Amino acid sequence: MTMRQLKGGLSRSIRRSAPIILIGSALSPMAAARTANPVAAEPGQEMQGIADIVVTAERRAGSVQATPIAISAFGGDKLESQGIVTVEGLSRIAPSLQIYSEQINNEEYIIRGIGKSNEDLTTDSGVAVNINDAYIAQSGEANAALFDIERVEVLRGPQGTLYGKNAVGGVINIITRKPTDHLDGYVLAELGGLGRRQFEAAVSAPVVEDKLSARIAGFSLHTDGAYRNLTTGNRANGVDSQALRGSLLFTPSDDWEVSLTVDYSKVDQDGVLKSAIVDVPGTPLIVRDFFEPPYPTQEENIRSGRSETEGEQGIRQWGGVLRIDRKADAGTISFLSAYRGERSYNVEDVDRTAALQNNFMAQQKTWATSQELRFVSDDAGPLSAGGKLHWSAGLYWFHEQGWRDQQIFLYGCTPGSQPCDPGNPDNPDDGLIGPGSPDHQNSTASFLQRINTDSLAAFGEVKYDITDRLSATAGLRYTSENKKFGLDASSVANVPGGDPFTLFLPNGDFQTARSKTWHSLTPKFVLEFEPARDIHTYASYARGFKSGGFNGQAGTAADTEPFDPEIADNFEVGIKADLFNRRLRLNAAAFYIKFNDLQVTGVNQQGLVITNNAADAQIKGFELEGWAQPLPGLSINGSLSLLDATFTDYAIEAFDPSITDGPPFYILDLNGERMPNIPKYTATLGVQYEYKFADGSKMRLGADATFKGNTVTNELTLRANSYAVVDARVGWTSPNGRWDISGWVRNLTNEVYYTGGGAIPDYNKQTTRVGLVSDPRTAGVTLKVAFGE
Repeated sequence: MTMRQLKGGLSRSIRRSAPIILIGSALSPMAAARTANPVAAEPGQEMQGIADIVVTAERRAGSVQATPIAISAFGGDKLESQGIVTVEGLSRIAPSLQIYSEQINNEEYIIRGIGKSNEDLTTDSGVAVNINDAYIAQSGEANAALFDIERVEVLRGPQGTLYGKNAVGGVINIITRKPTDHLDGYVLAELGGLGRRQFEAAVSAPVVEDKLSARIAGFSLHTDGAYRNLTTGNRANGVDSQALRGSLLFTPSDDWEVSLTVDYSKVDQDGVLKSAIVDVPGTPLIVRDFFEPPYPTQEENIRSGRSETEGEQGIRQWGGVLRIDRKADAGTISFLSAYRGERSYNVEDVDRTAALQNNFMAQQKTWATSQELRFVSDDAGPLSAGGKLHWSAGLYWFHEQGWRDQQIFLYGCTPGSQPCDPGNPDNPDDGLIGPGSPDHQNSTASFLQRINTDSLAAFGEVKYDITDRLSATAGLRYTSENKKFGLDASSVANVPGGDPFTLFLPNGDFQTARSKTWHSLTPKFVLEFEPARDIHTYASYARGFKSGGFNGQAGTAADTEPFDPEIADNFEVGIKADLFNRRLRLNAAAFYIKFNDLQVTGVNQQGLVITNNAADAQIKGFELEGWAQPLPGLSINGSLSLLDATFTDYAIEAFDPSITDGPPFYILDLNGERMPNIPKYTATLGVQYEYKFADGSKMRLGADATFKGNTVTNELTLRANSYAVVDARVGWTSPNGRWDISGWVRNLTNEVYYTGGGAIPDYNKQTTRVGLVSDPRTAGVTLKVAFGE
């Protein structure tokens, strides 16, 4: 490997940092990008100090410590040891990251308080999830199985310049393991409580020596589910998941690299039960509603319900990424072409009673493609101004088409008309929506949504080394995005010849088509200073934007008016320090985010979820991550996130069923109040001790804890209590490292907390909630066998 290749593969700041042990025979930009594993010692060599992870968060290889972004990076071994097998699990280990997985294809990703406002097809997440550098548009697809993973990078704060739209909160980068030029692979089996059966396998080998390599990996998971339906007696919420991934790596010469990765996965969940959670024992979930009693309350077994059906949900997804890299003296030109498709479904009993009264059903199909062409300069090439200039530029195109059929079944009456008797004449003094309207509803409303999105962008970023320790970065991205939206809203009677009237469409059926184009400039400025060799500081400003959209559950054509993009300006200072001969690492960031046109969701007088740009907000926060190796074999890690997220201009219509002399709504002023779904604090703490025996085998003991504060709803009622979860494990690795067996206990203290759900607008929301409760304490064993070189 030449010195020029070494300089091209590593940034200036890495070369100035403390010595880093490198694996492999080359560190060209291409090789560094595909071999960015946690730094580890060569065989027979003891690691000195805390290891680095090489990341490509800025589209060029660099260590986490030298990257002026608040970033957490986790190697595949870290995910495996903590039992994290989906993207959702990352919220247990990454600061300021919340992922609520209430139902498949409706996951909510939140970084620093920025996420998704509703489940409509046209509403995007404020957190961009990428797999092998390809953007995943739909949140259900993004909650992919994490198996045979090289690393995961979680970038916090707007990443509008290099990653573009919908990276207003941050980015989650998932990088899968690439084919190797030698035989390599593993087999993993895990058995545990709740019928857990997990299997993984991967194998990599050369097809044509030094030219073509291939890798194939598979994953399977079955769990029985912790819930039981007391109406049917059936167990519920069990999951079956399978996934398959194949990769090819073609290197015809030292300057060319072509990679292709394709994947397919399916997830089916038998049951979509949630719990009624009450603060006072015996309190009914519903106070006054369209439903008939008996109203649900918290069961003796909190992981149970009394629905008339368990429900079901699932997703099928497939896709691929083709990447071509051409290295020259000046830098590397990369072309990425990606495609993804998905189909998903969901059926859920919303009223939580044994009677068929209110069910939610949805089917969705989408596909998307993206093409990106970018150039990343060589740090020592002819366009680097003598090694002082580091720059990149690119073009990007994204296209998506989608279809979603969302249906709401409702059989209900006005409270004054209960018990509901469709045979009785209407009472002109009340009615579902006022005098003269029907007293009852027995129909299904359907919202058939269609979306066609085209997004074009051009971007560039330039970094200049002013001195050996001081550098400045400027970046800019221009995005033009067009969304075409169609909605067919209709209602049909649930019984032949019945009345199709529905609350959700007060003016009857309608069809509408709309189109909107948005343009955005997202700049970035960074000033970096290194006061000492192992201390990196930075100050930055970055803007991000989340795409606008349309209300796919609109009750009238007028309600389908588009809502505009959400804009966030992030001001941040940070420090990353390696101390005491790299035995202690502390990374800290303080930030202030100002929001304009924040996309917020409320419930209108028809009970429909509506999103608009009704709010401005601000978030102030502090994040700290730490790693320590105080003694040989002992490692400690932890993190802390403090968030103060408040509305600066926001008022909503809140539902109050006690109002009987008019529409049951009032104006709730939230100016200065706390934003929903954001805990004020999150923290993690992990401890592991490893002892090496004389024969070379290793024994390890470890424990990890996650702490989170409570969250509120958009009406300031409690959504989730604070909680602390502890996992523990013990393991043994054979002298040659090929055999590894571990035993584990997850949720050691049997903590009851919930990861999805919340207050329903017309329920007794001050003292009751609906939540997806966590699994109880489970124990199990994992066996992994590695083979190859």
